[in-house]
Amino acid sequence: MRPLQQSFGQVQAFSTSNGFIGFHQERLEVAELSAELFDDLSLTSAWSELKRESPQGSSRPALQSVTINVTQICNLHCTYCAAGGDGTYGQPQRRMAVEKVLPGLTRALHNLEAGDEFRVSFIGGEPLLYPEGIRWVVDHVRSTRPDVHTSFVVITNGTLFSESVVELLASLKIEVKLSLDGPPEINDRSRPQKNGRGITAEVVSGLQRLLARRSELEAVTVSAVFGKHNVDAEKTYDFLSQFQFDQYGFSIDLNANDSALLHSFLLSVEKLARRLASHSEAELLKLRFFSDLFDQLDARAFLNDHCGGGTKHLAVDTQGQTSGCHWWLGKSKKALGSFEAFSPEKAISDIESRNCQACWARGICGGGCAFAHEPFANTLDKKNPLFCLQQRYLIQLGIELYARFRR
Repeated sequence: MRPLQQSFGQVQAFSTSNGFIGFHQERLEVAELSAELFDDLSLTSAWSELKRESPQGSSRPALQSVTINVTQICNLHCTYCAAGGDGTYGQPQRRMAVEKVLPGLTRALHNLEAGDEFRVSFIGGEPLLYPEGIRWVVDHVRSTRPDVHTSFVVITNGTLFSESVVELLASLKIEVKLSLDGPPEINDRSRPQKNGRGITAEVVSGLQRLLARRSELEAVTVSAVFGKHNVDAEKTYDFLSQFQFDQYGFSIDLNANDSALLHSFLLSVEKLARRLASHSEAELLKLRFFSDLFDQLDARAFLNDHCGGGTKHLAVDTQGQTSGCHWWLGKSKKALGSFEAFSPEKAISDIESRNCQACWARGICGGGCAFAHEPFANTLDKKNPLFCLQQRYLIQLGIELYARFRR
């Protein structure tokens, strides 16, 4: 009986219901294999021995994105909140100190070259509790470096889409990402108000107001968190798709540390992905994970680090203090100093620091999420085994679907 997957050198091979697929771990190339090649992968030795192409472009250290806490307070009490349990990160602040954030942005922007890309994400707490701060940052970034390709996203719980807020978002022409976990019976349980009351009806009402102006926005996307409250990706998608979001991001709360829960979630995501793929590639790529994966495979972009936290990416709190990850804001051991004084430096590869060199998915995953791995930092593997399982499962599925559409 044939194995479901096997490897030879840098080639990882998979047996699927539609045939056999080879994946070059270093070059991120995908190819269909004959049964003969799958049964004797040594025949792929010439392919396996090819080296990864050196990346082109500048290697100078420069920030490419920042996440800014506009507030460190929230009007909800999500059951899985990792920001201090209440959106405060342990340090409640009603609004960011603009005078401590703008100088750091100025410095970061001046380190970029014309044509570079720079992305700003606005989070909280709930960022729309201080919409004026968002406008100041967007206007400052655009006026400081009009020759840089900038993009902006507000990540919001959707409870504050008043006429004035929608007008502001439309005038800024930015992306709005809504956090919504599914239909009312799910979302009202996982994302209640602090008094325990549900919010879904209120969110849907405000969302309709926002969608009436969607042509003036860069995009309207959605993010859903799964966990003990819900693992049904299909049911969630079917509810959310009525709003025709531009993209859907699905993730699971790994703090639950439940392998059975993760398995159920992954099976549900696979079922949904195959259903969407049966319609078209465009339908499948509405799921953010697969859109990002296809882009990476098209570019053959090998990741040495998962998100570039602390080097290419920086999280900034309301007082202008920084960390490599927004979940670490307020933790003194993870602090990187003031935004204005921060200087990115070349980092040790996450693949090396987490001992991922032997993992076939390393070039796609880039060593994985530092926050997800943090509880396992002192173990021999230095990795969260459930996160690794999730990544390999979804990457393998994505490679199979990529091979189908790129045939």
